[in-house]
Amino acid sequence: MVVCTIFSHSLKRLRYYHGLCSDCEVAAASDQFKLQIGTPALECVVWDVFLSIKIVILNDLASLNEVTFDLSSIGGGLTLETIHIFDQAKILNLTLKETTGKFSACFTRVTKLFLTVNSIVFNFDVINSCPALEELRIRKWGCDALIRNGWRDPASVPKCLLHSLTTVSYEGFQDHEDEKAMLKYIVHHALVMERVDIHANPYRGLKGKFESFNKMLMLSRVSPACQIFFH
Repeated sequence: MVVCTIFSHSLKRLRYYHGLCSDCEVAAASDQFKLQIGTPALECVVWDVFLSIKIVILNDLASLNEVTFDLSSIGGGLTLETIHIFDQAKILNLTLKETTGKFSACFTRVTKLFLTVNSIVFNFDVINSCPALEELRIRKWGCDALIRNGWRDPASVPKCLLHSLTTVSYEGFQDHEDEKAMLKYIVHHALVMERVDIHANPYRGLKGKFESFNKMLMLSRVSPACQIFFH
C-alpha cells in the first residue's frame, strides 16, 4: 500500500495534486493508495487529484472554510465519499461535467456555492445538497450546443430556494432554452431571492444581448425583493 501522511498543527491551506506515475496508478487501481491528513488548523483545501484515493482524517477540521474539487477530470478519480469528508466547509467550489454522476454528499454548512460547468444540464442535486445556501454562482465554460439534453425541473424544490438563497450569478449566458428554463425555475421558487446577475457570453453581439435582456426581465419572480441585472 502507498501511504502519504500530511501532518501539521499550523498548515492552513492544502492543495493536493498527484501526477499520473506508473506506481501510483497501480496502487490506485488496486485500492492501495491512502492519504492521511492531520491538520487541525486547515482552512482551505484545493483538490486536483486524478486517482482513486482513500482518505483518513486524523483530527477534527473545525477551522475548514473553503474546499475546491474538480469532478470533470477524465477518469473520475475523485469520489463523492471523498467530498463528504470535507463537509464542514462553508464555501464550496466545484467543476462539473454533464456526465458527473449522482451527487449524494450533504454540505449543511455551505453558504456559498461556486459551480463551473460545461453544460447547463448539470446535476441539480449539487444545489439540493446545500440546504443553507445563500449565494450561488454558476459559470459555464465552452459551448454546450451539441451535448444538451434539455432542462428538467428537479423532483422536489431544493430547501435553500425556500429558505435561504438570496443571490444568484450566472456567467456565460447564450440565450439557450435550457438556460432560460433553469433561471426561470430558480426565480419562480426562491422565496427570499434579492438579486440575480446574468452575464451574457462576451461573443454575443449588442443586439443579441439587448433581446436577451428584455426576455429575462419578463421572468416571473416569487420574491417581491428580487431584482434581475443583465451584464
